[in-house]
Amino acid sequence: MSEQSAPATKKPIWKRWWMICIYALVLIMIGASLGGGSDDDTSADATPSQSAAASTQSSAEAKESQLKQMGADPSVASAVAHGASSSAPATDPTTAEPADDPTVTSGGIDQGLASVVCEKYAKKEVAAAGGKWKGHYIAGVVKAVPLQDTFFLSYQGEVTNAAGGETPALLNCTVGGTKDNPEVVLAKIVDDTSR
Repeated sequence: MSEQSAPATKKPIWKRWWMICIYALVLIMIGASLGGGSDDDTSADATPSQSAAASTQSSAEAKESQLKQMGADPSVASAVAHGASSSAPATDPTTAEPADDPTVTSGGIDQGLASVVCEKYAKKEVAAAGGKWKGHYIAGVVKAVPLQDTFFLSYQGEVTNAAGGETPALLNCTVGGTKDNPEVVLAKIVDDTSR
């Protein structure tokens, strides 16, 4: 009696147990990266002595100091803190009230529009200095805060100099105006020491 054996059929690669484990691992990593961190870490940087010193300063000096820490140009921070007028409504992003709609300013500016305006501004500024800006305004967002009449956005990017050297950077940008006429109120590109 001859014994006939059926040819062994292998499962397709995407159905094998070890491939399913890889799928699960990739999904967990994507979920963890999208989960983000807490916003509590920014307030943990201030020491009690810094808090006491800030409370003894005049309110204008404290506001100017906060704007500088957020990456604002010193002359612009001084003008905003001391009430100098500008072409756009200058709202201090550290003390302004959040907008009624938590995703849009009173002028109709949302994160997408603020990202586009900030990205154009950064490319123009870096190009003027002979470099190239590559912003990560989708995956590299550090903070996005719509305030009453401005939108504060902070996101990661890279500055490439004329020699081809690449430096991690952070763009801190405040956009004011309206949906039809948005404009950069404050913007500064700083070194990103977190990467």
